Amino acid sequence: MKIQFIVNPTAGLGRSLVLWRKIERYLVNSLPAGTVQVAYTEGPGHATELALNRVEQGFDRVVAVGGDGTVQEVANALVMNGKSPALGVIPAGKGNDFARSLGMPNSPRAIVEALKTDATRVLDLGWISTSTGSRYFVNMVGIGFDGAVAREVSMYRHGLGAKTAYLRGIIRVLGSYRLPYVSVVSDSITIEGKSLLLAVGNTPYCARGIKLVPMAKPDDGKLSICWCGDIRPLHVLFLLPKAFKGKHITHPKVICGDVRELTVVSRDDEDVWIHADGEVVGTLPATIKVIPGAIRVLDVRAARARAAPNVP
Repeated sequence: MKIQFIVNPTAGLGRSLVLWRKIERYLVNSLPAGTVQVAYTEGPGHATELALNRVEQGFDRVVAVGGDGTVQEVANALVMNGKSPALGVIPAGKGNDFARSLGMPNSPRAIVEALKTDATRVLDLGWISTSTGSRYFVNMVGIGFDGAVAREVSMYRHGLGAKTAYLRGIIRVLGSYRLPYVSVVSDSITIEGKSLLLAVGNTPYCARGIKLVPMAKPDDGKLSICWCGDIRPLHVLFLLPKAFKGKHITHPKVICGDVRELTVVSRDDEDVWIHADGEVVGTLPATIKVIPGAIRVLDVRAARARAAPNVP
């Protein structure tokens, strides 16, 4: 067995390095010599490059140590390669919404125990194409207000935690945001009108625990959408507390449903921004679809259950 760890040293305001040092202690004592290699990312896109290289070298597992952006980059490499090494995740970023959606513990010992087993889950991924290119995503795409906030956060997030950066982004966007006229055409739902935001989820969470698409499941062969229609941007301040628990979907101007593929276009001249897993990926128009059973992920919970009561 060969395991590659890809560590983003800047994830979680440096938290990733602290957690990684703890995990290293268990690795030294738990896995045979020569089993593990470690590489550190040096900037955006580097995790994908490293993962592609390691898969070609025959590694069985590639473990992302960082946040959702790092996980997305590694997942893209594994799917693009077409081979089947399992993706491992050590949640060490600001948001960690992918790990949250899967109920992953962050105990160093539990993670190492999972690496020693064959416990995996087969999960779906989302795929998005815009004028700037295409990529796979693990959590969620946000279009409109959510995309504008992500763009704002990307410019001012340094030194801030995920929730703080997101809330600051919301406040900065609120005063000037104008609702675009958006059209959504999918295999099961058609929606058109002024839209505050459209979220397309493979998993329920974004922005460190906001349950924006509460019905999303990463293994059902579908994506779930949450359309927030003609809602004034200032009303976000009232909806946001509900969104942390997924209760915003009871609002009369919110529409939810499941889709397999959708096309989203804007009827306005202004840019409508899009993020995928918190990373800005361009503007409308966009095509989004689910890729069922696209990736194998180490199942830390299953491995932990097998090892109980020995794993704290």
